Amino acid sequence: MSRYFLSLLGLALLVFAGCGGDSGPPIYPVTGALKIGGKDMSDIQVQFHPASGTGQMCTGNAKDGKYVLYSDAGKPGAPVGKYIVKLNDIGGGTDYMTSGNGGPPPETSARIPESYKPIEVEVKAESNTIDIIVE
Repeated sequence: MSRYFLSLLGLALLVFAGCGGDSGPPIYPVTGALKIGGKDMSDIQVQFHPASGTGQMCTGNAKDGKYVLYSDAGKPGAPVGKYIVKLNDIGGGTDYMTSGNGGPPPETSARIPESYKPIEVEVKAESNTIDIIVE
């Protein structure tokens, strides 16, 4: 066989080997409520960081006190495991990228109390409801 044919065959095998399935661990749905000081929150990013320090971080944005978590592949849910939950306030006024004035991003409001400490939760091989209540 010619080198050209073998090269094409090798390339075809590589292309088809990458097709036909999801890579990575199975993903299980994760939803929940997010309340801070008794109020349903919006524009707060919920981040699930693997407690082991390795693996994918999963995120979701709260709207009207509810969030849906997404894997780093954009699929709803997260792999089974223990996670550290962190919150990030993504609200905060004018979008400096499109406002035309340039400059640094606006300060976000302090809607997440300084007393909030990241919590540990566990995603199980089932549909998960994990409510995050911050007093």
